[in-house]
Amino acid sequence: YSILPAIELAPLHSLAGDGDPATVTTGQQQRADTAALTPVPAFVCPSRRPAATYPTPIYGSSGETMRNAATPTAANRSDYKMNGGTVRLLWGTGPSHADGIAGTGFGDMSTTNGLAAQRSELRAAHVRDGMSSTYLIGEKYLNPDNYATGLDICDDHSLFAGDDLDMFGWTDALPAQDSRGEADFYRFGSAHVGGVVMSMADGSTHTIGYDVDATVHRFRGSRNDRQSTAAP
Repeated sequence: YSILPAIELAPLHSLAGDGDPATVTTGQQQRADTAALTPVPAFVCPSRRPAATYPTPIYGSSGETMRNAATPTAANRSDYKMNGGTVRLLWGTGPSHADGIAGTGFGDMSTTNGLAAQRSELRAAHVRDGMSSTYLIGEKYLNPDNYATGLDICDDHSLFAGDDLDMFGWTDALPAQDSRGEADFYRFGSAHVGGVVMSMADGSTHTIGYDVDATVHRFRGSRNDRQSTAAP
């Protein structure tokens, strides 16, 4: 969501805002719903599926609502995840409404070592292993049976959700090619035959083979393990 202005989508970025983040109005919720219903092709891998809205059955089955928004029955998607590091830290549901701005309802993220976590604010100086040696973002693994169903646990929210398994991947497991009948919410992966596309923190993009050395892959997930393993 935060990079929308940089890809010429500033109107979509500002759609739900009104200058008062502490109070969420019905109008804001409706506009956030409209944003969630807007596909963004840049976030979808064309080798996997088209940029479109897909069902969000979690809301209908559990009664859960989309935080600070209306409750859409469909939403856009992202095929990419931020690097959460080597520590697979799950943080629960988060705050239920805008009171989260005051810090309530959040988990302890102090042991995470990737480039993104709940409420993370990292600078280049925090990437002690080097920008060319640390993953920033990559394709997420999905079960092909659920490309269009919304039933995959890491593919059931809008790409604008701020805090969910849809948004983070970890490198304690190797990347894998999408495989029918097999679901993994935590790893990176893709529909490609040769490997998964990953971008390093320096902005360079590489295809990382599924047979990448497990230790190297893990090192590239950590920003501060003092191991330098630049991508080929």
